[in-house]
Amino acid sequence: MASKANRLKSEEGEEQVKEKPARKSKDKKGLKGTLRNVRNFLADERTHKVFGLVLLLVSFFMLVAFVSNLVHWKKDMAIAGSTGNWQLLFRNELEASNWLGKIGAITALQFMNSWFGISAFVFPFLLFLTGVKVLLDITLLPFGKTIRYSLFGVIWLCTFLGYAFHSHPDLLIYGGGYGYHLSQTLNTVVGIVGTGALLVFSMLTFLVFTFNISFKRKPVEDVVEPVDAAAAAVASENM
Repeated sequence: MASKANRLKSEEGEEQVKEKPARKSKDKKGLKGTLRNVRNFLADERTHKVFGLVLLLVSFFMLVAFVSNLVHWKKDMAIAGSTGNWQLLFRNELEASNWLGKIGAITALQFMNSWFGISAFVFPFLLFLTGVKVLLDITLLPFGKTIRYSLFGVIWLCTFLGYAFHSHPDLLIYGGGYGYHLSQTLNTVVGIVGTGALLVFSMLTFLVFTFNISFKRKPVEDVVEPVDAAAAAVASENM
């Protein structure tokens, strides 16, 4: 009897051992199937089209919200209160003046007033380029260069405007919160004159590396000779 009991236990143990790999294989097949479905969804042409349309919609939304914010930012910032822009969303008694309502006001106040000022217009521009590329497979501008130039432009422009308008509270929206704080930090480190010189130097350096601008004055002969040659040609024709 004892041997039969041991035999039954050993057989049950073997069956349990055999069942575990089967479950693992099922789990692996289920995971592979899920990953395959995700890849198929992402590779589907319809997904690309919908994603491109979403990017274009968000680009248009941000553009309208930013333009409206240039007109109504004082009213929206006043009713948002000192606790943050999200007060507009959670308090029903507040009514935003932005053309796109509370969501438009929150988006514009965050991107423009709190962050990047008018250089925030770069973001709907980049979203538009990406949406056109995804939806229509049309490259309006070299995407890598556009990203690099835009990032430099955002940082430089908001810092410059924060530096230029640091003593004018009504104009600080053009530089944004980041621009103001960056310019004030530079003013503390290198002074007002040093900050201005650093901004000019950084822009000239960018132009040199990007467009290889020349600081040399062209010789007078290079300008005069083509004019003289053209005048001689006209004179010979008249003769």
